[in-house]
Amino acid sequence: MLGHLLLQQGKKVLLIEQYPELRTRVCGEYLCPMGVALLDEIGLLQKMTHAYLPIVGMNIINAYGTKLSTTFPHEEGRPTYGLALQRRFFEAEIRHIFLESGGELLLGERVSDLEQEGKLWRVKTVKEKTFSTSLLVGADGRKSFVAKKVTEERPVFDKRLAIHAEVETRADNERRGEMHLFSDGAYIGLDPIETRLMNVTLVCYPKDLESKAGGNPGHLLKYYIDQSAHLRERFQGVDGSLKTHTVWQLAHRVANIAGDNWALVGDAAGFFDPLTGEGIYLALWSCVTLARSLAQSQSPTEGLARYAHEKEHFSKQKVFLNRLFQVLIKHPKATRLMAKFLGGKARRGDIFVGIIGNIYSPAQGIKKLLLERSPL
Repeated sequence: MLGHLLLQQGKKVLLIEQYPELRTRVCGEYLCPMGVALLDEIGLLQKMTHAYLPIVGMNIINAYGTKLSTTFPHEEGRPTYGLALQRRFFEAEIRHIFLESGGELLLGERVSDLEQEGKLWRVKTVKEKTFSTSLLVGADGRKSFVAKKVTEERPVFDKRLAIHAEVETRADNERRGEMHLFSDGAYIGLDPIETRLMNVTLVCYPKDLESKAGGNPGHLLKYYIDQSAHLRERFQGVDGSLKTHTVWQLAHRVANIAGDNWALVGDAAGFFDPLTGEGIYLALWSCVTLARSLAQSQSPTEGLARYAHEKEHFSKQKVFLNRLFQVLIKHPKATRLMAKFLGGKARRGDIFVGIIGNIYSPAQGIKKLLLERSPL
């Protein structure tokens, strides 16, 4: 997407893609309402041809089985729905738009070396091809080769793993995402990507894979599904033979996200446990913000500095909120109190999911929650 935006600014863009075909990735495939607004703002929402299903809110079920059902709040000028954004279709559409815009795509290649020569970066691939560029952008994920070359990695605070699968459901899916919390701090996120097909992602600790499932990801997913009456009645055919994809570790931090004619976007610029469903939105936001920063600045150096500043400001509240949630879900009694507070009045739950959906910033949302009166 960044390539498309830079092409619109009159720049030439070459995208080097390691994999010749689109792959299944461990991803919640959920785009929050403000992500929908971003796509609309840059004119891509209208170009999407796949019929992505809407998400109107979220159900949150704690370890005691208490269910909180929420709806994204209405705020003027902001969407009231997210999208079940099936990634294989979305990436194919973005790639098509990039090529239509005049971009050049090099498939089945991988960058093997980077060297700065004056104001240019010299890029070498494993197949001995060499390119020079005035702006190097790393969009190569949480294990970014580019990031390792241009900046330092920082220690991560949480080293959990994710197990992902697509599972058929027994009945039609409600148009809400779901978060199922467990007493040991693990959780399962659900995204209804089709009428009877659910994107299921379990986030837990590596030790659980061996101790609870003998190293079999499918068995571990079944173990947690069996812990929840809500989940047991929803799914069929979940056992050790279920096709799963596993990612470890669910965190990535870097010292800097932009510098001397280089920048990082998406997961390459930093990634944390996707409890609040931030992955796709943060990737889109970073691309739009970098492109806008470059367009509004007098020089690339100024634009890159502006991008780094905006990213730091934007991320602080989100990282704090994510860590707060991580602490809460490890204590079932805390989640029970939270459910009682949010469920005390319907609008509280909607405000809460408005924070998760980026309709409100964490500071705005928490203020609204505190000002919301308790029922008499």
